[in-house]
Amino acid sequence: MLWLGLFYFTISCGHLIWRATIYNFGLEEYNVKPEEISYLFSIAAIPGLLTIVLGFVVQKITLVFILISSYFLIGAGLIVMGESATWQTVWGGALLLNFGFAVIYPMAGCFGLNRSRTDRAAVILGNLRSLGPAAAFATIPLMALLLPQFNVRSLLLMTGYITIAVGLVITPYATRFVVMRQLQRRFQFRRHLLPFYALNFLNGSRSALFKTFVIFFLVHNYGLEIGTTASIVICAYVFNCIGYLLIGPCVQSFGHRKVLQYVYLLVAFLFLGFSTIQARNILIFLYLADSFLFCTSVVTDAHLKLNCRDQDYVGQLSAGVSLFYFAGIIMPGLGAVLWHYFDYHGPFVLGAILAFISILVSQGLASNFKSAYVIDSS
Repeated sequence: MLWLGLFYFTISCGHLIWRATIYNFGLEEYNVKPEEISYLFSIAAIPGLLTIVLGFVVQKITLVFILISSYFLIGAGLIVMGESATWQTVWGGALLLNFGFAVIYPMAGCFGLNRSRTDRAAVILGNLRSLGPAAAFATIPLMALLLPQFNVRSLLLMTGYITIAVGLVITPYATRFVVMRQLQRRFQFRRHLLPFYALNFLNGSRSALFKTFVIFFLVHNYGLEIGTTASIVICAYVFNCIGYLLIGPCVQSFGHRKVLQYVYLLVAFLFLGFSTIQARNILIFLYLADSFLFCTSVVTDAHLKLNCRDQDYVGQLSAGVSLFYFAGIIMPGLGAVLWHYFDYHGPFVLGAILAFISILVSQGLASNFKSAYVIDSS
């Protein structure tokens, strides 16, 4: 788990740089409009949509290959964006980068579930995924040091080359990982996992609306500068890290359903706050609060430990990732349409509605492994 954590942490550093700078990069370099930002995030979601392919070819792919490929794809994506002459070229870089980040998720999740007891699954996954936002601790001093000296293009290029270099250095140690072939079987649809599939789609919808419109709204309506925007995004990652570390113990104490119920309820009210509150500092606080709560995937994925056989983990996790990103493709466009007709209120009210629906769906999670498979085989 130590080496897997190191991979997850360093790969997340490269991914975080683009997330922290893309809004201002688009506005300052290309004067993009809200719908153009939404198109970018829709395109960036395509690699995640294709992740389900892992569920069908997992017996022929090793974890080593996935991890090493992630470094090169993320690094290449950052370099393409840094060299881009047009906004459309930025799309290509986003595709490469997100291909690298999307495929590692189900493989890392499978490894975590296989190495954990049922009652500790949420804690193990939470600890592992906290390393993603924990990458903010590495990027905070990096961006604070480099942004005053270099423009965003230079920062993207440097990060891309460094990411590839780190991949080359760590490659010799990749053989320490367990080979995944013959341990997993192809994806099979399970009726008792319908709530799991639905929650992944709803989580992707909430994530897409949040990532596409909240920071853009703050930059567009309140004139946040690149340094302020980057600082807020990085602080949000720190809050997200804390949320991941706390969600596992909460599941152990209160159970999967109850934790999801309360988290989604809070998320619904936060989205309503974005729609109605006009004080900049309060909106920034709401952004950070939502980031603290953005850890529901730990709960839904850990639930597979109760309701899924070990050999099915990669297939089911890959399907969940694809549904998450499928929502990421359609929701930014839908949100842009709502923004056009109802201003910024439209996408935020939609986010609140989806959070309320998630409360209802989460109550349908199967309660235990044995009963779930009896239902599924009937």
